Amino acid sequence: MSTTKCENPKMKRKEKKGSPNGLLFLFSMDERDLRIVCFALYCGSCAHFEKKENEEPCDDCLDHPMNEHTDKPVNWTKKEEQNGSSEKM
Repeated sequence: MSTTKCENPKMKRKEKKGSPNGLLFLFSMDERDLRIVCFALYCGSCAHFEKKENEEPCDDCLDHPMNEHTDKPVNWTKKEEQNGSSEKM
């Protein structure tokens, strides 16, 4: 089983003082917390995966390669499960 790893070059690891057990947290080097969208991780699990790159809403996602506070594409919607519901994240 392979995993897709997306790392944000604007993020760095540093220890938060007073954290339990010295756990590491991610802090942005940029005040706006811009993150590079990890298309490789999310597109395969999106409800719109079968659409072409130039079709709605995929073209809108591809126009936004960076987002604030998340690495998910702007229109990513979880694929429908057996109960028939889609979930917008």
